[in-house]
Amino acid sequence: MRGLWQDAFSTVHEDCEMHFLLGASSLGISHYDPGMHPELGYQRNSIAYFCTVCGQVWGRVLLLNYKKQAVCWSITFVYCAQHGSGSFLDGYRAEGLLDLLPQKALQREFNLEISKC
Repeated sequence: MRGLWQDAFSTVHEDCEMHFLLGASSLGISHYDPGMHPELGYQRNSIAYFCTVCGQVWGRVLLLNYKKQAVCWSITFVYCAQHGSGSFLDGYRAEGLLDLLPQKALQREFNLEISKC
């Protein structure tokens, strides 16, 4: 791990951790370098998934920076599983998260898709 650095193209890189949470349960941790993920907009914030039907924050992606400090939060409006979604892959620029999902989160996404069939 290198902490925080800038490459030859002036892209800022950082050794971060993404903690995927469903309610209070951990679905695992992924190592993440925002500078390597332009498809996520070089995201450097944590995400809270808010269901606009029931008002619950049903999921979170907690981002810890290279100092293992929590970073600021953004809210994304995605229905919970009970109201039609519950997927970490829904929401703005979320499709890039697929490659970063830990095993338990990936299994959950698979089960959500299968249940729609």
